[in-house]
This record gives sequence, C-alpha cells and structure tokens, in this order.
Amino acid sequence: MRSSTAAAVSLRAVSAALFLLIPSALCHATTLIAIWSPGEILLAADSAVIKNLGPVAVQASACKIGQQAGTSYAFSGLVEDASLGYRVDSYAQQAAVSGGDVEAQAGRFVSALRVPLAKELDALRRDDPHGYAFLTQGHPALQAIFAGVENGHPSLVVAGFGVGPEGQVGDFVRVIARGDDGRGPRIIYAGQQNQIRSYIKAHPDWYAGNRSELLRKLVQMEIDASAGEVGGPVDILAIGPQGPHWVQHKEDCR
Repeated sequence: MRSSTAAAVSLRAVSAALFLLIPSALCHATTLIAIWSPGEILLAADSAVIKNLGPVAVQASACKIGQQAGTSYAFSGLVEDASLGYRVDSYAQQAAVSGGDVEAQAGRFVSALRVPLAKELDALRRDDPHGYAFLTQGHPALQAIFAGVENGHPSLVVAGFGVGPEGQVGDFVRVIARGDDGRGPRIIYAGQQNQIRSYIKAHPDWYAGNRSELLRKLVQMEIDASAGEVGGPVDILAIGPQGPHWVQHKEDCR
C-alpha cells in the first residue's frame, strides 16, 4: 500500500519576505504551509492522502505533521508503502531522537532514506511507470520540512529527493532560516497551491495580522477549490521558545 502527496521546489526573494514555492507534482495533491518568523514557526496541513491499494487509489485522512524530541516535521511526496515496510515518518523520528541541530537531523534523515527511497522508486517505476516518468521531469519524489528551536530561535530546514531524467536520485538539505537574519518572515507552501499563490500575489503584506488565521484560511481555500484531493480538517502547529503547541488539530495529531 503506497501513500503519497506531492511537491517541487524553487527559491526567490520578494521584498522583505522570502518565499519557498513548492509546486504540486504527481496527481496526488496535498497542501502544506510553513511560516517562519523570528519568534515562531507555524506549520499547517490539510488531511487528505492518497493510498494506492494495488490498481485502486483510495483517499484517506491522516495527520501530516509529526513531532519527536522537540523537532516538528511534515512531508509531501512518497511517504509510505506498507508492502515494502517504507514509512518516512519513522526515519524522521530516528533522526530527531539522535539529537543535534535541525539541519543535522535533516541530514541524517536524508542519509537514512537514500536506500529505502531508491527501492520505493524502483517499485514505482515497475507499478506506475507514468508516475515515475513524471518524477524524472524535475518533480521531487519527497519533500520534508523540519522545524525546531535552537538557542531560543526558531529554525526551519527543507530536505528532499529528486529523480533525474536518466533515473539518478539526488538529494538536498536547505536551511531556510536560523535565527533573525533581518530578511523578514518566510512562507513555504507545498502541493496544491494555486489559491495560495494568487492570494500571496494579491496581498504582499501577507505577514501582517494573525498568521494562524492566515494559514487556516489559505489551506481552506485550497480545500474549497479542490475536487476532493485536498481535504479537511486543517491542522496547525506553532513552534516557539516554549516548545510546540497545537493551535488546532484533529484527534490523530498528538
């Protein structure tokens, strides 16, 4: 049983805010958003996932935000395959409990996933050649967001894997922010995001006001505009100097 959501990545600076755009990939959409600011990180996600049961794709609900040993994380892409014993969240948990800063944890996560993800990609190439071919066109196989507090300052790191046109697998770990660098808030969004992009473009002062309400609104906009591939409820986690706490969450987000 393979579960997946989707993402891709590019980076550009706009005025005082930094945007990490993670366009949707595959046909399995999701919506993840993170806002970094000097005092707090907010993570938000919808609840819809696609589980491939043989030739049948079934929509299910899951918590896409996890926490372990003071680190919070969220994923988009190939996240689970029961037939191979492949679960991305278990590798994130292992990386978090090993300690170190968020960047080091993301690096261990990537290192530990190289072989299991390669096996998952081999299975995808065999079982879903069209989906695999899509990945070789520059769309990441997996994207992960890691967030935590280091020396009282929120840190945000993105890691992921991509597949080249000849099937070669590459990976990256990228620090989005660590402490206040004076460049202002950053917003990161993954998966289905047409409504989010339109809103941010029309509201260059998006970082003003209640950011939890903004995230709730943006994810809900994608849910309302989707054909069911993005679904509620919306989960929102805040990470600050006092530790993580849920702004809102469903029962299976602990």
